[in-house]
Amino acid sequence: MNTTARDRHHTAWSARVTVVAAAARVALIGSGVLTLLLGLLVWTGRADWLIGIHGGLAFVLVFSLWTLAVVAVASRVSIAVVGSAVAWGLAAVVLGGAQEDLLTGGWHWTIQVLHLLVGVGVIGWGLVLSRLLHQGRPMQPRPTRPAGSTTRDGRAGRAGGAGTVGQREAAARFLAVKRVAVTGVSRTPAGHGANAVYQRLRERGYDVFAVNPNAERVEGDPCYPDLGSIPGGVGAVVIGTSPAAAPATVEQCVELGIGLVWMHRLYGAGSVSDDATRYGRDHGVMVIDGGCPLMFDPTGDPGHQLLRRMATATGKAPRRVEAGAEAITGGGPGQGPGQASQAPDLTGGQVDRGPGGGGDR
Repeated sequence: MNTTARDRHHTAWSARVTVVAAAARVALIGSGVLTLLLGLLVWTGRADWLIGIHGGLAFVLVFSLWTLAVVAVASRVSIAVVGSAVAWGLAAVVLGGAQEDLLTGGWHWTIQVLHLLVGVGVIGWGLVLSRLLHQGRPMQPRPTRPAGSTTRDGRAGRAGGAGTVGQREAAARFLAVKRVAVTGVSRTPAGHGANAVYQRLRERGYDVFAVNPNAERVEGDPCYPDLGSIPGGVGAVVIGTSPAAAPATVEQCVELGIGLVWMHRLYGAGSVSDDATRYGRDHGVMVIDGGCPLMFDPTGDPGHQLLRRMATATGKAPRRVEAGAEAITGGGPGQGPGQASQAPDLTGGQVDRGPGGGGDR
């Protein structure tokens, strides 16, 4: 299948899946609200004739949840999140049957309460899946591997792949580079994500360079006004400034031939800029748009690895990353400041003082 035909196929597939997901969400919310209202009426004991309608709506509710789960799997949402949603639907079915057929007497009210809570949980998990699908990129089938690539067991991949790599592989490529710049490192380190990344990279033996045009020294080390001023250059950059400053940083990475960029984010916007991500990828840079280097070995720790699962589940860390051009990956160390054009202000006049970034005026 040629590129044009494949793009048309992906667009059509994406449109169909989007319609299915939207319909399932509407059905989930509508049936969920009605199921809960009718359930409360049935609970009073004065509306037994509504039991059949209540059961039918409950079936629609669970079916809508599972439909969203299927779409989520196809769209590469975390299996752990999808599995939890499916399990919650199963619990609703089991408790619904238990309330009607299995337990009576003193236990009956307990099952009713559990049944009500599980029903609320089904709606909640459906909304979680819907939100993750909405936050994700346009949904399309899992990409094939590039021509000439191999799978883990050594088999050749199919032609026409999208050139993406998984989260762990992208992090491994980035952290394999030993000369790394961190932008937005602040003179007041408390609460700045960029400072935490800088400290950890230094502790783990990396040649790490702080970038902040408003400081001469941070963390006891020299600080550089821009990437081009770093002696000998770097092969990778962690962006810890506000999102507004990220495009200028990525543009300078392209100028210097730096092929690896990581935009820091744990929650909120962090340091991620969609414009910077697109620009970098259009110019062959592997951009990791979210998460944190401290979530992966050899710089990771248990706390950040737990945060990685949460960030991935909520869309704050990418599951897959466009691989970038091998020709420039890691291409920065051989370049010096004389090879860069006049560098822009990497703070963009703004700073991100939360866990998504650092820097100061």
